[in-house]
Amino acid sequence: MTRCGHCRAGHQIIGSSAVAVSEAAVAAPAAAAVDQWLPLWLVEFQIAAADIERLPPASVFQSAPGADDPAPAPPAPLALDQRQALLLPAFGTTNFVNYSSNLGLELSGRWDGRGLSPAPRDAPWALCRYHGLDARGMAPVLLRLLVNKRERDIIGLEFEPVWIRERLIWWPFAVDGDCLRDLLFGVRVLRSAIAFRPAPADA
Repeated sequence: MTRCGHCRAGHQIIGSSAVAVSEAAVAAPAAAAVDQWLPLWLVEFQIAAADIERLPPASVFQSAPGADDPAPAPPAPLALDQRQALLLPAFGTTNFVNYSSNLGLELSGRWDGRGLSPAPRDAPWALCRYHGLDARGMAPVLLRLLVNKRERDIIGLEFEPVWIRERLIWWPFAVDGDCLRDLLFGVRVLRSAIAFRPAPADA
């Protein structure tokens, strides 16, 4: 991921090809001061579950069912999420499940897609670690986490996604002690969890 120092156009390098990046920013509240812009991929898609496996949670302390025990109730139908877009961090973190996935799920569930403005000219492109193909790989992981977060059983899912597009979205954050707090909904991420790298931002 890189940005031209002259025209400010962003590109991601995939193999030997440079692909232009469509980017925008989420408008911060009028009175808010932005301390840090963080890059997120807005991945838009159509998705269906190709295979579903439901495993009830088991414990070594459970006794084996006897012959006279009532049959277990049939599982409730799975409420697959119908969302058509997810926000996934384009920056690296020290733990994807605890930091990147939580931030992506929290922001994806609250943002309605409105309020975009031009990307900031001083956006820290050196933070960009994952390109659009990485975001496509991470999206099913977040969808599985989202489904299992709401279900009692352990749900195994295989998806057949149809990708529409990916856009780089710059999200405004403010320093809040040891955390960065997003300026729209107050979602926090540890500053120490963000994997900064000293890469040049311009090409």
